[in-house]
Amino acid sequence: MFLAYQNKKKSTHCDNFKVFTLASCQLCIDFKIILLVYKALHGRAPGYLSEMLLIYEPERSLRSSGALLLTVPKSRTETFGDAAFSCYAPKCWNRLPEDVRRAENIDIFKRRLKTLCSAWLSCSVL
Repeated sequence: MFLAYQNKKKSTHCDNFKVFTLASCQLCIDFKIILLVYKALHGRAPGYLSEMLLIYEPERSLRSSGALLLTVPKSRTETFGDAAFSCYAPKCWNRLPEDVRRAENIDIFKRRLKTLCSAWLSCSVL
């Protein structure tokens, strides 16, 4: 796999590797969380995870009504509250394009999510 970097004059190969490693680690974490959300919404995850996720239902008819979005609860603290599954998982899920969220089965969902993650990784490294 070849990667293109926009190097600063004083950046080293190690600095570039750190950027790539951090981006790929965060992407792996997000991938696992999004996969758990998909399973929870389709009844294939433990009940306590499903209870943490609420589907967004607007009060009036909007274009986003059928988009399968999740409600992001407010957290009291930025550092720990936003890192909780109940807050972070809906944020990750809502960032996905609608065609990924509406995948018919888990195999199609994984394929579309991997394609999206590889595109995100290539954009974050460049």
